[in-house]
Amino acid sequence: MRFRGDGRRRGPGVVLLGLMGVLGAARTAAAQEPTPLPDSTAVVDSTAVPAGPAGMPLDSLGLPKDSVAAADTLEPIDVVQRFPRGTAPSWRAGVWEWDRKALMASGAASLTDLLERIPGVQPLRYGMFASPEAVNAWGMTAGRIEVVLDGFALDPLNAGVYDLSRFELAGLERVRVERAAGRLRIELETIAPTDRRPYSMVEAGTGQPDGAKLFRGVFQAPRVFGGPLSLAVDRVDSEGLNRAEPANTFATWLKWARIVGTTALQLELRRASVDRQLADGTLVDGSRQDWVLRARGTPFGRVTTEAFFGASSLEGGLASAAVEPVPTGGTEGEEGAGEAEDGAAEADDDGPTRLSSVQAGVRAAFESDRGWSRATVRLRNQEALPAVETELTGGLRPFDPLEVSGSVSWADWRDGSSAAAYGVRAEVGPFLGLRPFAELSGGRRGVPFLRNAEGAPVLTDRTSIRIGGDFSRGGLHLAGAFLKLSADSIPAYGLPFDRGAGLFPGGNLTGFEVTGRIPLFWEPLALEGWYTRWSGAAPWIYLPEDSWRAALVYSHSPLPSGNLDVLARIGGRHRGAMIVPTGDGATAFVPGHTVFDAYLQLRILSVWAFVRWENIFLRPGVQDFPGRAFPRQRVFYGVKWEFWN
Repeated sequence: MRFRGDGRRRGPGVVLLGLMGVLGAARTAAAQEPTPLPDSTAVVDSTAVPAGPAGMPLDSLGLPKDSVAAADTLEPIDVVQRFPRGTAPSWRAGVWEWDRKALMASGAASLTDLLERIPGVQPLRYGMFASPEAVNAWGMTAGRIEVVLDGFALDPLNAGVYDLSRFELAGLERVRVERAAGRLRIELETIAPTDRRPYSMVEAGTGQPDGAKLFRGVFQAPRVFGGPLSLAVDRVDSEGLNRAEPANTFATWLKWARIVGTTALQLELRRASVDRQLADGTLVDGSRQDWVLRARGTPFGRVTTEAFFGASSLEGGLASAAVEPVPTGGTEGEEGAGEAEDGAAEADDDGPTRLSSVQAGVRAAFESDRGWSRATVRLRNQEALPAVETELTGGLRPFDPLEVSGSVSWADWRDGSSAAAYGVRAEVGPFLGLRPFAELSGGRRGVPFLRNAEGAPVLTDRTSIRIGGDFSRGGLHLAGAFLKLSADSIPAYGLPFDRGAGLFPGGNLTGFEVTGRIPLFWEPLALEGWYTRWSGAAPWIYLPEDSWRAALVYSHSPLPSGNLDVLARIGGRHRGAMIVPTGDGATAFVPGHTVFDAYLQLRILSVWAFVRWENIFLRPGVQDFPGRAFPRQRVFYGVKWEFWN
């Protein structure tokens, strides 16, 4: 597959690759070491004093006593303070996290691959790698899905949501997902050096029958130009459905910091280009760039503060699609058109269309043994987004059996429109392993790039209730919850597969979800899975009547040294039939499907080898959109390698 695009779009990638090569070459004298394992059984005899090179005596650490280079490696490094995250991950709290180790072991090729493992979250893929992707969680669509990169909101600039296929996984340290009853927030935390040694990671993969290719590279050094530096490149491409729709994404990312005491000044820059060929042969390309400058510190002990300023821009064919009319059909009494009209949308006769948004804000967090709180204020100049957005969240543990938390947010637009939303949750226990909980959320949120007949932002109202409990004892975990949803309307995503569809009726739904993990007779084996079901007078768009995932999982480290991990998983996934909108405001029916997949991964020291086999029983007609059936079988395999210089 050829890579389209001119040299200007590939420039940032070439620059970062060059920097990675130069910085890596500067340290070729250092031996490569495998990633240190926390459970290593190696023992160092501190009483022995071996001889150094040419008989030079070594100190107690095994380093030449008069070696200036060795002494330099022992200097402490500056580390950027991590921003507190709030509620601890758990199913009952609706919070899931993947740290660096979990991301390496996940085998995920995209954010969508991670999110679909969360109970109740349905992936929506319009094609193979590099084609538009979204997720649906309990009927939450545009306006209720947020993506945040190190505190900076990755706002959609031409749709109601951010296209998940356009974000790279290479430079991520942590992915945190908060699936509240009224909002899905995806928080992305990027890597930063925490060790005095430079770190590198390379991942490569390929797949059939779509000719998929993946390459990721990461490099980070504790001190470059006076501060820690991290770089990453991420390339994913595919020949598409029936090898007729080639597409690729190429992303570059950089983060550098200057640290003085507990205060850090950071510069973060990412640029992602996309080239796609549509089914009718039309070529669409474009690029998005995000940069942010932030200052973070801990001026008051347990209080962490941050101020940030940055901008996002979208240019090329992807941006030109955003200035087309977007009707709000589907909901009675609301007809009109929306536009990308922030004043920053530009198109001259000789250049590409360009959309941009400037964002500034502050946030602060406090944590103690009995509670936590976070506050964020954002300002934007993009008229299709709130001019001012504020959120306050917090949690309290007044005594051990009880924990309560809540959030309140409000947003104001330049035309005087405003929206407010809230959420509260409480849990008690554990009582013999059982933890009951209850969650309530409600309020209105705006839909980016969607206007009503009067030209005001479209606001959707929603109320959600979730009541349940979970039981844990040893490796056993069983949980379930009752759900009740009420929404006045459901907006389309505004992505290429439903651009222009607008709003659709909501209504009342009731449902339940169950999840669990059951250890088997042999400790490395376990059954894992979840099931969700909905009922109501009329189905919501993108929300299937039922869905489930279940798998038999083998996870084991057979060697005492911990230098070998084996992860094997075979399981099924089901998605019931659902209604999806089309670009003209109509709807279409997508049949349900049940497929079985297999996954195998081996880790030897710091090298991972993996293979993913999808639809092993050749189930036909698997699709998320009409006429977009996936191949009856797909295999993707590759290798990951991380090392310290």
